[in-house]
Amino acid sequence: MTFSKGRGLLLAAAIGSALPNAQAATDIAAEPGFSGFFTIGAGAASANSNQIAIGTDNSRIESIDARPGKASTTMPALSLSLTYTFENLDTEVFLGDSIEDFVRLDFATLLGVRHKVSGTGIFEVVALQTPFATDAWADPYAVGVERDETERSGNGVRLQWGKILDSGFDLRISSRKNKIDDERSGEQALDDNLITLDEQRLLNRNGEINRLSLVYNWDRGRGQLLSLIASYEDFDLDGKAMAFDGYSLQLSNVSLLSPRLRLASNLVLGRHQHDTVNPLYGKKNDRKLAALGLTLFVSEPFGAKGWFGNATLAYAREDTAIDFYDTTAAYLNLGMIRRF
Repeated sequence: MTFSKGRGLLLAAAIGSALPNAQAATDIAAEPGFSGFFTIGAGAASANSNQIAIGTDNSRIESIDARPGKASTTMPALSLSLTYTFENLDTEVFLGDSIEDFVRLDFATLLGVRHKVSGTGIFEVVALQTPFATDAWADPYAVGVERDETERSGNGVRLQWGKILDSGFDLRISSRKNKIDDERSGEQALDDNLITLDEQRLLNRNGEINRLSLVYNWDRGRGQLLSLIASYEDFDLDGKAMAFDGYSLQLSNVSLLSPRLRLASNLVLGRHQHDTVNPLYGKKNDRKLAALGLTLFVSEPFGAKGWFGNATLAYAREDTAIDFYDTTAAYLNLGMIRRF
């Protein structure tokens, strides 16, 4: 269960680094009963984006042809995860956040069940819920006025078959609703007779986000892991000019630097193409994503037994065919994590 507000960085969710073994399918705990982790920390983020609302620094634009302005924010990062493992050591239920999702800055709350079938793999069924909505602009294209904020949430489900036939492969499928509470994209342009009502509907951001990922994990021992994640992503949004699909490739590595230090790194590259011509710009959009995340983990910092500290630095850039949608995001986080 996450307690944090101000998580507006769409790209940051894809570029956070991982704890040891976080990329691999989570195994069943070795002992029955309760286990989990909690985190305390804080972060600072900045972004150039016309799609997300970070404070009021970028609330006003003078042209829909301009590149997005810069905005910054700070945020707490507090979370709790609980797992109960049954006596048979084959099944467990969990509530809260996975470590993988936390360090990727994806703050969906998870409620799920995990079951291990000997010789076949580990199966997971997970319900995803956004505990706090992300701030967005109701009409991102409103010019010459202070744009109104609204909220976006993304609830859904994720299925996973991990350690397929006792191999290093995982298969993941997820589907989430992208819900904008007050969706008014293109309202001002419609009022000014720049687009028709049918064309405004092409800008609707509500819909479904579906993702299929194939993961290969190479466990190098002593908590060191190399993962390659290939994903197909389909943003099946109601506005066909906003809908897009494509592929991403992620390389993640956890290296042991010393008995107390580990470095986790993520490199993400992606390419997506939109379905339909954008009525405001007269052409289709496409997206190229490049992102890098680094996290340093220190066991028992300041002599605190059972704790480890972490420092994360992440940066992402998304170049688009339409300058208005260009996005850059940077994130710095310092925190402490305690397992139990």
